[in-house]
Amino acid sequence: MSAPQLDQELFFRRLNNIYASWRDPKNAEWDDVESFLVLAGKPNPDDSGYRKSAVLQFYLLGFLEFPETLMVFTKSKLLVLTSGKKYTMLEAILGGNDTSDVKLELLKRDKTDGNKANYAALIAAIQADSVKKRVGVLAKESPDGDFVQLFQKEVDAAGMDKIDISKGIECALRVKAPEELENIRWAGALTKKVFQSKFVEDMEGIIDEDKKVKHDAFSADIEGVFEDPSKIKVTLSPEDVESCYSPIIQSGGKYDLKPSAQSSSDVMKFDVI
Repeated sequence: MSAPQLDQELFFRRLNNIYASWRDPKNAEWDDVESFLVLAGKPNPDDSGYRKSAVLQFYLLGFLEFPETLMVFTKSKLLVLTSGKKYTMLEAILGGNDTSDVKLELLKRDKTDGNKANYAALIAAIQADSVKKRVGVLAKESPDGDFVQLFQKEVDAAGMDKIDISKGIECALRVKAPEELENIRWAGALTKKVFQSKFVEDMEGIIDEDKKVKHDAFSADIEGVFEDPSKIKVTLSPEDVESCYSPIIQSGGKYDLKPSAQSSSDVMKFDVI
């Protein structure tokens, strides 16, 4: 199987969309920041896929999430510090700089000096655009790993005012292109099919036969449909389908309505499911 490739046209089109939102004075959600950071740490299986850093990466990269990657958005360019195949994949689309208003600049991780030179270059880029010393951050996120945390210390040492730009990211992503709207329609149709043909039918059988089934086991069984859509008579390739998060099954009076909620190992109660 060939290595995945980034879509150069999509990347730069969406990068410019983000900048158009940021530069628009009507979009107060950006809170007048002069640069902003999107920092991804080590992979954490307990993290919700709805972290703004992950969502923004999916938006730009099309289908991938790059862990241990620093993105610094300045007024005229996006600087990315990363390594390995992630660097190589981004390097392959640098040709998009020729026609893009916003440029992409890459830095490769360097363990020989603990990335000190790279951190210094990123801080210098932030300061070059800084008059009010306002840098945007995702305040609710706490990325894992020394790679990110050491850079965050450098930002603190630079004396910048850190402003939460979560709403700004939401503002940039709320306008959908035609192909994105089509994906949403297909996702909605598939969700309806999974709900009707898998969840409801199985739940009725569990209740009628008084089976003892744990929430997490039922969740895993439903999620298995995405690995084999033929289970619900849908002719889709598993490679084209992915659940955004595991189905959340709750009952017995214990309910958490956040997308980050988890299905417990408690046996399902036949009250409100």
